Amino acid sequence: MAKSPAKKKSTDSNASENNVYTKRKNVIQQPEPENFAHQTSHPEIDFVRNEKEASIKNLLPGIAQKKPQAIAEFFEIFSDDIYNFPLRMFRFNEDEAGEFYLYAFEHLRDGKKISSFQGKARFTTWFFAVLRNLTIDFIRSQKDKVKFTTYLKMDNSGKLVDAIETISDKEKANLYEDDLFESFNAALISLNLSQRVLFKLAYAWYFELIPEEIDYLCTLNKVQPEKIMSDIHKIKSLAHERSVEVRNFEERLSANFQSISAIESRIEIFFRENPDIERRRELWDESFYAPMIPPQIIDLIQSLMKKKKKQQSLLISQKKSLLSIRVPYKDLGKLLKSTQGVLSVQLIRIIEKLSQSIAQ
Repeated sequence: MAKSPAKKKSTDSNASENNVYTKRKNVIQQPEPENFAHQTSHPEIDFVRNEKEASIKNLLPGIAQKKPQAIAEFFEIFSDDIYNFPLRMFRFNEDEAGEFYLYAFEHLRDGKKISSFQGKARFTTWFFAVLRNLTIDFIRSQKDKVKFTTYLKMDNSGKLVDAIETISDKEKANLYEDDLFESFNAALISLNLSQRVLFKLAYAWYFELIPEEIDYLCTLNKVQPEKIMSDIHKIKSLAHERSVEVRNFEERLSANFQSISAIESRIEIFFRENPDIERRRELWDESFYAPMIPPQIIDLIQSLMKKKKKQQSLLISQKKSLLSIRVPYKDLGKLLKSTQGVLSVQLIRIIEKLSQSIAQ
């Protein structure tokens, strides 16, 4: 009988955590995490885990003493685990996983949490539980972020335009674009060699590497230029695939917008022809009903609200993908001899540096 209340408490706790995922839908739409505790064992995976268990056993004393080298070695071993955890368990996209990696790094870099491991379970099992809690905390920290889609509108073709102001003078617009390109190019050249190579490879669809950058990759990988050029060609192919995905996505966005316009026109005609019927637009939603409005118009209003909700979701997604046909970190890691987590943080900081340089 004494066990029953404890069980209920655990259930209530789980329900509270599930509420976090529900609230998160307005920020980053993700399903609930998969259960990693019951994944099927595999000999190769077990071997890697055993290696990590042995390594962490030797590192824990140094981490407890906050020795920089021990903490650096820990992140080198577990970098990909940290980056991939929200991708696999919470189905984050790569940009969100990169942001989470930075968040986790800031919370683990002092070694305090890592050194609290007491050895009652395998370290990897315990660490995955730590990452799960960090991911939930990260989700909570994101829920109040504002999505700036209010100032976006579209023209008749579905193309995004600025709702506040537009540049009417085409010559001035071209001059602005030229100045922006020159500023960006100057900022890109100012990066050190390794940063410039990472950025160009990440956005290989837009950039070509110069001989100095090819030589850098040859030295890093200890191979001939022909091998590097072949690898770059593969990366460009991946970038091309992403560009096709983005183009298809934009076509969906445009088609949905045109559908919204057509439905709005039909609803507008009805109310213009029936001025005595109150619109009650402030009450319109996906389940809207009003006895004075014909059923076919009710259906149109409900359909309109569903499509507008879909459009808002598409706009948020487009904001992430419109100008970012980026090569996956996994493929970059092979050529740059680095981990996905480290590369994601480096690229975030490079983009911040470029943005600051252009804004000056």
